[in-house]
Amino acid sequence: MAAVKQEKEKVSKLKVKKKNWYKIIASKMFGNKELGETYLESPEQALGRILRINLKDLSGNVKDQNAYVVFKVKNINGVQLHASMIGYELTNSYVKRAVRKNANRIDDFFTVKSKDGRVLIVKPLIITLHKVQRSLRTNLKKMLQQYVQEEVAKDGIEGFMGNLLGAKIQFAARKKLNKLYPVKDVSLRRVQIKGEAGTIVEDLVEKTTEENSSPQIKQEA
Repeated sequence: MAAVKQEKEKVSKLKVKKKNWYKIIASKMFGNKELGETYLESPEQALGRILRINLKDLSGNVKDQNAYVVFKVKNINGVQLHASMIGYELTNSYVKRAVRKNANRIDDFFTVKSKDGRVLIVKPLIITLHKVQRSLRTNLKKMLQQYVQEEVAKDGIEGFMGNLLGAKIQFAARKKLNKLYPVKDVSLRRVQIKGEAGTIVEDLVEKTTEENSSPQIKQEA
């Protein structure tokens, strides 16, 4: 009996850490929109974590369902966690549909530097109307890289990202490249701020294939 009593006393002394719900809020670029909630013992546990949110869920436009916005939790304000945009990417299914027979798919990779010293990693995609020579493909890549560098230098990374989400960058780039050779599509397949890394918020975003419309997020009742 004495042993049982002593064991109960040990169990009662164990402190149970209390968890709370914390809202994750997007930056001003997205109107401080609520991205979801996470259940944590302390808000510091969420710092540095990564979220992939379908652009359609942010803009409300069905046409944006082929792109994801990547956020990173960076700041804490009471029960709110503030996340900033660190990347943008197209779904693999969209890229596959964009490629056609008797046309060239031109992939590239380059980095551009903003005035504040941050580096942007860019992976563009160009789809031509017909098969073209290698020299022309090279010139198209150079022209697109120069255009992206100019836009980042002019508007900064935040301004560039905003124009990218609104499809202004893609439209202007296609118009510019058409002067050299008619192209069917110009996209930025993936854009990411260099050095921004973290872990996926598993309790916010379910693992889904890129064919699904969007990750499911726990919304406030």
